[in-house]
Amino acid sequence: MKKFLLFLIIIFLAYITAYYTTGITNGYTKIFDFDKISKTLNFDNTSSTEYEDNIEEISYLQIGIKKLNEKNYDDALSYFFDALNDNDNSENNYYIGHTYLFQEKYDDAEYYLDMAIEKDGKNPLIYLDKGIVLYNQKKYDDAINTLYFSTELNPELAKTYYYLSLCYEKNNQLEVALQSAETALEKDSLYADAWFKAGYIAFELDSFIISKKNYKKLIQIDSLNKYGLVNLGLTYSYLEKNDSALLYYNKTIKLYPKYNLVYNNKGYIFQKQGNYKEAIKTYSKALKLNEEDTRPLWNRGDCYFELKKYNDAINDFKKVYKINPDYFNTLYQIGECYEKLNDKTNALNYYKQYQAKATTDGKYYEEVANKINKLN
Repeated sequence: MKKFLLFLIIIFLAYITAYYTTGITNGYTKIFDFDKISKTLNFDNTSSTEYEDNIEEISYLQIGIKKLNEKNYDDALSYFFDALNDNDNSENNYYIGHTYLFQEKYDDAEYYLDMAIEKDGKNPLIYLDKGIVLYNQKKYDDAINTLYFSTELNPELAKTYYYLSLCYEKNNQLEVALQSAETALEKDSLYADAWFKAGYIAFELDSFIISKKNYKKLIQIDSLNKYGLVNLGLTYSYLEKNDSALLYYNKTIKLYPKYNLVYNNKGYIFQKQGNYKEAIKTYSKALKLNEEDTRPLWNRGDCYFELKKYNDAINDFKKVYKINPDYFNTLYQIGECYEKLNDKTNALNYYKQYQAKATTDGKYYEEVANKINKLN
């Protein structure tokens, strides 16, 4: 009897402790709120062991997804593999492949996505991921076939059409690529990447008005998109609207003062206008940010040539060729500079170097042949 009374006292003390230590945070409003306080003490119909087992059964996948959303890919994979060990189903295989895709481990991603397809061939997201994997493996035709299968299962996934546009672009099927990007935008009008791609491909097709429209839409959605801003400026430049081009270049410079490409593009406007001194200043700013960028280096050399600063032009052209020997047209330009300086020996030397690398339909081939005969 004494032991029983002692047991009751212990239970009562635990009950009172539960009320005063957890209080209203657990919803207690009365000291004798038996149901709520009993649940805190696990005095319900489910044993603690059974409850923990239920949590464990569903937690691996849920925790893995949480880690994936946090971009903690290694931990996410660990939980997804725990889930797969418990249940080798399509969903768990998909999330492993999906995580490997984020890690750019494309072979591993493909393996688990194939396993997911084998267990459930009706999930369009699996085919979308596999299409992305194949795109990154440069298997563009296989990617296109896989992505089309995704569209058959769900024709509303904008991302599928976006990746179709990337694949068609790589296959140099630019008209179809543009159509695919536009289809992505029909499915999701706020898809910034698709607006950029539609603008970029239209530019490649010399459809500058369409390109301008697409880039402007991108800027409406994402006003800080530096690639959209600089490409919109470039499009205006090709439309011979230099004031608008400079406006967007200056906006880009204000937001991204260390983005060297925008200085190159801005310099080219000055160069086209014959303002070579201002162009040289602007190209030099680009080169301070990236001295290995051949675009402003080559352009600055052209400007020096126009200003008859031939030694400065030679230095820039030689740097371009050193950085990228495929740009052998600079050999002709170096030879031309030496010819302007009346240095026939070096002029002949560089003309002959150009001639040795160029094909008969090369830009300067016939001209160089005539110059060599003349100088000899």
